[in-house]
Amino acid sequence: MVPKIGRKISIDLGPAIKIKGVKLTSPLIPAGQVVSVIKKLTAQKTRVITVDFALGRFEQSLGKEGIQANTIHTLLRHNLDHHDGSNPGKSATEVAVEALLANPEWFSGDYAVISDQVIDVDNVCATFIALSAKLGFRLTEQDKALLTEASRYGDFIDRVSDRALKIALTIDAMRFGKNSFGKPFYLLTPEQTQELFNEIISQIPRMLTSLASFSELYQSEFDKLKSETERAIRDSLIKTIGDLVSLVDDPDLPQPVVYQIKDCAVTIRRKKEGKDRYTYNPIGLNSRMAEYDLSGLWEIFRELENEERERQDLPTLKAEESWGGREVAGGSPKGREIGSVLTLPQVTSTIETFIVKQIKERFEKLINDYGISPKDLTIYLHTYSSAFERMEASQAIIKILHPATGERIIKKIHDDTYAWVRGRWGGGPVDHWEFLGDYEMALSQAATRLYWKAVTIHRPNRLGLQG
Repeated sequence: MVPKIGRKISIDLGPAIKIKGVKLTSPLIPAGQVVSVIKKLTAQKTRVITVDFALGRFEQSLGKEGIQANTIHTLLRHNLDHHDGSNPGKSATEVAVEALLANPEWFSGDYAVISDQVIDVDNVCATFIALSAKLGFRLTEQDKALLTEASRYGDFIDRVSDRALKIALTIDAMRFGKNSFGKPFYLLTPEQTQELFNEIISQIPRMLTSLASFSELYQSEFDKLKSETERAIRDSLIKTIGDLVSLVDDPDLPQPVVYQIKDCAVTIRRKKEGKDRYTYNPIGLNSRMAEYDLSGLWEIFRELENEERERQDLPTLKAEESWGGREVAGGSPKGREIGSVLTLPQVTSTIETFIVKQIKERFEKLINDYGISPKDLTIYLHTYSSAFERMEASQAIIKILHPATGERIIKKIHDDTYAWVRGRWGGGPVDHWEFLGDYEMALSQAATRLYWKAVTIHRPNRLGLQG
């Protein structure tokens, strides 16, 4: 029995999606209907807020439908999203929370909220945030924080509070079959998918106010993740094998546990298939830590695999096959797992070389996009430069990467360092040269964090970046 509480625990989505002149059955819009729905809404002068939408891919189609350029510009401005290169490292829910705070007028009067066609934790949470005003649900700061955490677990497998994890697991359970259809979302018709999305959205208030009532949906998976995390740490099941790569040999360890324990960009799951043979599957990008494009890596591995097979007089992989030691990841005939002949050091080195190439490309882009001089970067990146040179170069990099707040960041570093050194001297006079040494180090560390954020697209929340 659900206890009596002071806020709504169930909602009717109907009034919130009712728009004069346009019939919407759900905020979730099938891909083939996106342009026509937006056209109808904008024709009615309805403010359209899109959620978790790579709206940029529809920009040309919207223009072809006669939607004016200024209207498209407004649509893109009201797009609460982290695709299309916007808002890197944030979930759509975080973007929605920020918009709710910065632009409350967007969420008043006649407005419509529409979301992309695939149900996931982030678009459920972000859509609820955007609709909360129309639903008459008063969001507390704790509600926003919980939904943000849940969305970051869903999109990035972030480490989150137990309560946020239970919300994310509840949404996952519903979308994967614990729903009125008894089927996972990917087996439903587009109309049924819309109904399921509405069903999950309508339960968010109860998740926020009476989470224990969903224990049948989350408890088993929650307990499993906790116990497997303890086992992985206790038995050292995940090993760091390079600057960017970790390894797990246990086939049963849940992927969230694998990604959360080690702060590596990529994790390899390895399985022995015989003497000197392994499948390396998956080679997974840890979205909690980094955002690289690994799509070209598999072709490199296939070529390297064939070079080794030719040396060992073994059959090579065909052009249409990729790599990985089994057909799912490529490399072997379907249904067979013959394993790769590549060694772990070869695999690790290939991954890191591939990622470092992207880092170098972003390094060049950094110079072009931000106008950082090669001289400043050279001084900053080489330890043989003098402390004064590195200090000036670090300040230049901070100001260029943070033009609006760079001076404030530098002043705070200066004041914090001075206070720390003064405390070390017992509150008495500070040795000038000792202070400069510590100040240069603090500036360099700050510049490093900002530099790596710009160059490698590492998730900003994992770098301790301060705006």
